[in-house]
Amino acid sequence: MKRILQIALFILFSSAMAWGQGAAGDANLKVKGMFVYNFIKNIEWPSAQKTGDFKVTVLGDKDLYQMMNSNYAGKEINGQKLVFNYTDSFSEIGTAHVLYVAPEYSSDLAKNSSKLRKNKTLVVSDKGGLLYDGSVINFVVNNNKLAFEISKSNAELVPLTIGPALLKMATSVI
Repeated sequence: MKRILQIALFILFSSAMAWGQGAAGDANLKVKGMFVYNFIKNIEWPSAQKTGDFKVTVLGDKDLYQMMNSNYAGKEINGQKLVFNYTDSFSEIGTAHVLYVAPEYSSDLAKNSSKLRKNKTLVVSDKGGLLYDGSVINFVVNNNKLAFEISKSNAELVPLTIGPALLKMATSVI
């Protein structure tokens, strides 16, 4: 019952927010953060990744990092405490469970994707076309609303198991 409620709230909040500028940009930032948090809760990592802190690195979007760090740092998912890091360089990512890639850093994703797969990192990008460069989840705008698409084949390379609820909510799955 709790899982159904979480999914219903996820759908409600994500469908209520329009993609926009200005004050709506702050709301969209919160929606992105909520999406990432729910991605974490609905994806299964390999057993070796289920100990210690759960590390989320934000590459190139300081506002998203600050919002997520203030709202989600210290929360636990499956016994792992969420820890957030910010960087402006692929070389400083380390071994993150999740990497969010801001659009202005997307040109370097393809050349870093094999390292990220080796580290069992879920890559969430924010620019069209990056599913073909190694991203597992990509934010898109669909009917003026923030949505996401999934590369199931990239997830399997990591390997990550994407929950059926996420697969159903994605605008496309390749």
